[in-house]
Amino acid sequence: QGLCFFGHRVTTTRWLLLDMACALSASHPRSAPYPLVASAHLQHQRLSLPPLHIRQVGSAQNVLTQIVAASSAAAGFGTFVVVLQHRRPRRGRAGLRAVREDHRARIVEPANLELDADKFPRSSVPAVSTAGKVMKHVKWPETWPYTAEDFVRRDETDDALFYAEPRMCIHVDPAAAEALQAYYAKAFAAYPQARILDLCSSCVSHYPAERCWSHVSVLGMNEVELKSNTQADDYLVWDLNKEPTLPHEDGMFDIVTCAVSFDYLAQPLEVMLEVARVLRPGGLVILSTSNRCFPSKAIDIWLRATMMERLLIYGSYIHFADEFEPVQAHDLSSIDARGMGFGSPMYVVQGRKRGGPPIPVVPDGSDDAEFQPAEHASGLYSWLETRGLCRHFDVVNEWCLDVGAVDFTEVAENTDDLAEFLDQRLTSEERIRLLRGTR
Repeated sequence: QGLCFFGHRVTTTRWLLLDMACALSASHPRSAPYPLVASAHLQHQRLSLPPLHIRQVGSAQNVLTQIVAASSAAAGFGTFVVVLQHRRPRRGRAGLRAVREDHRARIVEPANLELDADKFPRSSVPAVSTAGKVMKHVKWPETWPYTAEDFVRRDETDDALFYAEPRMCIHVDPAAAEALQAYYAKAFAAYPQARILDLCSSCVSHYPAERCWSHVSVLGMNEVELKSNTQADDYLVWDLNKEPTLPHEDGMFDIVTCAVSFDYLAQPLEVMLEVARVLRPGGLVILSTSNRCFPSKAIDIWLRATMMERLLIYGSYIHFADEFEPVQAHDLSSIDARGMGFGSPMYVVQGRKRGGPPIPVVPDGSDDAEFQPAEHASGLYSWLETRGLCRHFDVVNEWCLDVGAVDFTEVAENTDDLAEFLDQRLTSEERIRLLRGTR
């Protein structure tokens, strides 16, 4: 009886559920106090809640969360029902049936088989990690750290069968797609009238709506999808797992992109060496990734890795091609995706080929760019904004510098300490919003 949350930590999503439960409790005259049983973070908390029942469907490999609440008046008895429904990625089967079952990319969290803690990439991920921090402080192995088994896939049948049916959709949510498009706009601005190659392409390349390039070539697996790509000037159906050699001349492109698809390549180093070959000196390769894929076609090590480890895997491809400047990584995820678990995260891993002229710094160009404060912790201002606490930005920003927080997620994990630091500066309502994580 009562409300139980399971897991190693209490997320903002769970606080939202508590807020819903408390709101329902306030409107329920027959509610009785029940203890909240949670992780070690909250075992000391006691809330006044109505009788609640939680039913969890599926595994912990989740992103899609559906919340259903039914009032006692409608149900005829004093029970509220909150349902957390988790959708498990399906295991693909060979042949055309797998095409029908895996029409859209699935959400994939690390599999139960963990990576060896003493080997790359697990050995290179610090306890508290952000995309930029991981790539900035990584110590690359001296030699290629992977084995052939790392690139095995569940479905090793001909990829042409799997991709035979067109998928006229995007496989991340709109916010993630828009974030990638905005990032491309800034990156492309440094290469005016560029020639661009989009690998593993489809019906959309996520490039900015306003054309700022001279030519776009796309390679992919489905001709119908490639023909529908309105930003492509030419296309070619090409299976990189069968033939990793690109059908282009040396130094032909200024930019090479691959959107949420490099995890399907069973010969990634060979492909990256080809990317380096077709790029001009100073050219840029941009790999983006999320937590969605077709599990039956993704390589084994990617399925077993955490999100930060996946960034290192991508980065290692660029590093071991030995043609690029130090690898960079950026987190483009929305606040909802990073702090609340709603929607698709979006990350970019990129490398600039050695040589060529220096790239000029491109102004942001947005109307509100002058209002974006300098942050000691990445994403801090937006995180405070979702809680209605922007007036405390300067003080919190200095606090982040003092405690060494480099990302808003580290701030979110230490809200008790932050509340104690702010003390009398917070109103009672602000304190509640800070500790519960809701506006």
